[in-house]
Amino acid sequence: AQSELAEEHVALARAAGAAARGLLLAVIAAACAFLAPAEAPAGALLRQDGLAALWQGLFLAAAVPLVVLMPLASELPAALVAAALLGMTLLAGANHLILFFLGLELMSLPSYLLVHALRKDRRALEAAIKYFFAGSVGSGLFLFGVSIFYSLTGTLAMDPIGVTSPRLELALALMGAGALFKVGAVPLHFWLPDVYEASAPELAGFFSTGVKAAGLLFLFRVLALLPPAPGGLSSWLPAVSVATMTVGNLLALRQTSLQRLLAYSS
Repeated sequence: AQSELAEEHVALARAAGAAARGLLLAVIAAACAFLAPAEAPAGALLRQDGLAALWQGLFLAAAVPLVVLMPLASELPAALVAAALLGMTLLAGANHLILFFLGLELMSLPSYLLVHALRKDRRALEAAIKYFFAGSVGSGLFLFGVSIFYSLTGTLAMDPIGVTSPRLELALALMGAGALFKVGAVPLHFWLPDVYEASAPELAGFFSTGVKAAGLLFLFRVLALLPPAPGGLSSWLPAVSVATMTVGNLLALRQTSLQRLLAYSS
């Protein structure tokens, strides 16, 4: 009787997972169909311009292979992917730093959980914890920068300031460092290979496309707050980019795991 009950429970869980997969694909298709620029009133928390719609379409498209390929023994993974996608779409359309941070965390927290949800072993649990702490450092740096930005400008709106100062550049550098943590730029890449290797292959693919694109969007939105200044964050980005590409590809040459190679080379 107990074995029959267990089999029935597994069958129900798989049925719930299949239903969740179908529902999530339908939601992605519907969201793509309704992506269109719209006028936002002054001071709005969200803006749905053409650029936001383009980024949102990219995130939704990147999630389709993950939703199709990931094993669903329950509805939990589908719910986590849906939450991560909601956070990504908020990142693309947020016009307020607090809403932007909420989108960032709504993307990040389900991503940490997905590492262990799709591959329940000790290595995946260790990688999820490492991912959580690395992501928390990035979020903390961003919030520290936001607090300095607000103390100097008196606003949290994500509109270009038009002027700069050393203290505003410090705020921008802290927020940008949080973004560099998210994209795994050198020297903030230490967590990336272990997380990719321990993740399910389809999840590693999603991290290297959708989540990586969200990290780049994070960096672009932060840089847009202030005009470029000599010695500021924007002047250091070419050097960071070259270092990341060089170090990443040199380390990728030594890898025997495809997922670690993907982590370094991306």
